[in-house]
Amino acid sequence: MEGGAGEVEIEVHSPTGESGLKQGIKADENGDFKAELKVQNPELWYPFTYGAQPLYTITATLAKLDKQERKIGFRRLRLLQHALKKAEGTSFTFEINNIRTFCSGSCWIPGDCLLPRFTPDRYRSWLSLAKSGNQTMIRVWGGGIVESDSFYAICDELGILVWQDFLFACGNYPASEDFCEAVKGEAEEQVKRVGHHASLVLWAGNNEDYMLAERWGWEYDPEDQEGPWDQTNFPARRIYERVLPEICERLAGDVPYWRSSPYGGKHSNDLTVGDTHIWDGEHFFPSAFCCSVIHPFFQKQEVISYTNEISMARQAIPLPSLQILPLTLHLRIRLRVCPLSPHSASRHHQAFRAPLGTLLFPFPSPLPFSFPSPFLNPKSNKHTLTENQSNP
Repeated sequence: MEGGAGEVEIEVHSPTGESGLKQGIKADENGDFKAELKVQNPELWYPFTYGAQPLYTITATLAKLDKQERKIGFRRLRLLQHALKKAEGTSFTFEINNIRTFCSGSCWIPGDCLLPRFTPDRYRSWLSLAKSGNQTMIRVWGGGIVESDSFYAICDELGILVWQDFLFACGNYPASEDFCEAVKGEAEEQVKRVGHHASLVLWAGNNEDYMLAERWGWEYDPEDQEGPWDQTNFPARRIYERVLPEICERLAGDVPYWRSSPYGGKHSNDLTVGDTHIWDGEHFFPSAFCCSVIHPFFQKQEVISYTNEISMARQAIPLPSLQILPLTLHLRIRLRVCPLSPHSASRHHQAFRAPLGTLLFPFPSPLPFSFPSPFLNPKSNKHTLTENQSNP
């Protein structure tokens, strides 16, 4: 609060609009204030496949001068990474309100090259389309933006979980003092701007930068956790391992930080730890470009049985719905196109031993895929998302 001491009135309204709590708080001489208000027996917020999305409204009013409002959902969030008992590796499961959740959905890229044209109505149209296809998580890709407030508010309302990358992708970034200060300033503002949303469940440091360090032979030693790394040709580790985690520890509340996507294990794309991007060319876009840039390791990854312990532990139990979008880019990220059928997702997992935690890439974009959803023509097994078809 600018201007020094004063009193701010905090009020909490229930999901039905009733005023439940009200408290006046004195600001200090710097205009700062904080308080702890306890809501008794709150209604809990869930992803849409597990329950309702009650949202409480909190207002802060400075008499006759200003009023700010936020909508929040109460939920308990944990990212489970426990060691497996009968297999190598660890789990990687989002738990909401003590329920291990099934996460399938899309990686989100900016919906329009002219960002102001992507209005709240267009956000709602695309996100409602994702929900109608039983997509429970959207990963906001690090090569895009931290989306507008409307995006996260709509995800709160619809019960769609959000994985948010910080805005580094497929590159090698500097880590000089001035650059790190700029990164810190931007990251702090973004975490404070959208960090209160119930739908937000993870901040990831970047998209594929560690994977590229391994692919192109940068000076990257996973055993070196101390640094400094400014004399190596991969100095951005300072950003991902020092700057961003400190900001999230201080400002992100219970939302966990993950160094990169993919990340974990003996190498960044380890199938047994963390999340994985599977870039084997035969199941992505079969082109000379794709085959030429993919390291042989990524074309020969081990197939893990759908029913073994590591697959089950890195997934979500129980399974809320079998009618999920079958073209998948996994958290373990893998693209597949399956025939349309009443049990296409089930057939997909049986055929390809895919883990339950899956994300499609990209969305939104015009991309042909099989979409087993009752609102589409059941006689057609292909559908291409376009602006005209997706908007009301």
